[in-house]
Amino acid sequence: MYTVPLYPLSAQDPETLDRGDVKIECAADLQIVEFNSTKPYKVVVTQDQTRKHEIKLKALDPTFSANYTWELGSGTIVTFKKYWNLYPNELAALDGVSYISGAFFMPPNNSDFGETNGVILLKDNSGEKDLRQAQVFFEKDAPSYWNPNEPNWSYYWKQFVDLKEINKIIFVPNIKSKCPTSEHACTAINIRDFSNLNTYYSQKFSEEIYISPTAKGLHAFLAMLAHENHHIVIAKQFWPNGYTGNQDLDGDGILDDEDGDTYPNWFETSDIGKKYKFKLNNKFDKFGGIEILDDGTEVLSSGTMYEEDECNKIALGINQKIYDKLDWSFDVKNLFQGKNWQK
Repeated sequence: MYTVPLYPLSAQDPETLDRGDVKIECAADLQIVEFNSTKPYKVVVTQDQTRKHEIKLKALDPTFSANYTWELGSGTIVTFKKYWNLYPNELAALDGVSYISGAFFMPPNNSDFGETNGVILLKDNSGEKDLRQAQVFFEKDAPSYWNPNEPNWSYYWKQFVDLKEINKIIFVPNIKSKCPTSEHACTAINIRDFSNLNTYYSQKFSEEIYISPTAKGLHAFLAMLAHENHHIVIAKQFWPNGYTGNQDLDGDGILDDEDGDTYPNWFETSDIGKKYKFKLNNKFDKFGGIEILDDGTEVLSSGTMYEEDECNKIALGINQKIYDKLDWSFDVKNLFQGKNWQK
């Protein structure tokens, strides 16, 4: 038998649901004792049907009522609503193996993962029931069900990150088609029009970066976003209303960007400009360019050195853990593992 509590249970309430270590209902008979994919009460949705993430199931029932049914969804014993499809469909054992199929459907929202739809319901043919709380994860690098041209991590992570000055972030399978000089990301900045600022990024955006060697997975993603965003911040600091370097707004008789390298004259002659060896009448200071020294040596332009240093400082200074609780990714290779899976 089981007793229904006098207060409602919620899949979002840690006081009433757990991850398997504490009983939810007072079940005198039927009891769930195991539901896991290598980690207790943590399971992964299978998209590649040739490599299933097996879920070990186990329960106890002294009455042996038979015809058991396992379901996974949300709610309470009274309000339970099935969300996932557990296979095989006719699993009727107290001790067995199952898996969650994501072949024909994956949740549209990142918030559908984790504990939201991770309530396990076990019932038998006599009406006995038991509940436990689990967490549901997605395969990090599997193609998105909603957009097969991008991986799951891209589709789900971009739902909760703060883009700040960036208008849109776009995954590119071949990053060199958009960012010839980068393996990670680049941002298309038209300094004359800040209305369409897109950042293009690759698989490496979700793995590790040179900026912060300790930043892996989601943390690398956040660091690179901060880096790319700051390129926009710099451009807007120089040209708040769009590029006006081809005008003489300060009235000194020369164009405000005399050499057309996209950096205003006042900045090139400032202390920071001098530190990075900016020069008036030198168009090669432009970001992304190469300068040739008197001895013929090629070096990165002053604009490149300045902006990369400034953007890297910002990337290193962010709170990389701010979204850890929203990361429901699972890395099959266990190289850039999801933050909630690591807990």
